[in-house]
Amino acid sequence: MEGERKFMKKLLAVLTIAALALTATVSIASAHENESHGFIKVKAEQAGGLRLGLNKFQFWGTVNSATSSSLVFNAKAGKHLSDLMGNGQVTVVINSDTKIKGNDEAVLSWADLKAGDKVIVSGSISGTVLTATQVRDLSRPVTRASGKVTAVTDNSITITNGLTGVSQTVTTNADTKVMINGESKTIADIQVGDSGWVKFKNEAGTLIAKFFNLFR
Repeated sequence: MEGERKFMKKLLAVLTIAALALTATVSIASAHENESHGFIKVKAEQAGGLRLGLNKFQFWGTVNSATSSSLVFNAKAGKHLSDLMGNGQVTVVINSDTKIKGNDEAVLSWADLKAGDKVIVSGSISGTVLTATQVRDLSRPVTRASGKVTAVTDNSITITNGLTGVSQTVTTNADTKVMINGESKTIADIQVGDSGWVKFKNEAGTLIAKFFNLFR
């Protein structure tokens, strides 16, 4: 009897190990199967169009027109988006979750998008509906400059980019915010030699500084 019990224990142990190995094999196989859906990027044959997996998209083109909840784009999308296009145009739904940015990461609004603007659009696909998660407007003027402060006056600051050598002079006013070394400061605290970046807005041809983030 004792020998029989030992044999049964060994048999049970072997069966347990085999079951665990089988479970691990099935899990790995399932993981590889899942990896093949929704995450693999497939490049379109023609430049400009991407369809990412089964439920993602990305393309570049130009803004054609807008409605209260969608944008129509002229897009050069390859065959992977051809079933969602009509006459070379793509209609994309825009909602409150859509992030609209400029070429320099500046946050834009719906009103900033103009017909003819060159854009890159990415988002999700549900059936035949394209919903944008991000619209990057490549036509928007740069609204941010980085480098070292090279000149300071009573109402202007000049920042020069050490890599490109390009200088940008911006006008300051009472609404201009300043951070130096992570602390809130005033325009009067800015010194030649400070490094960082400034965000500004073009108002009727004048570059108005909105926010400085500097270090010394």
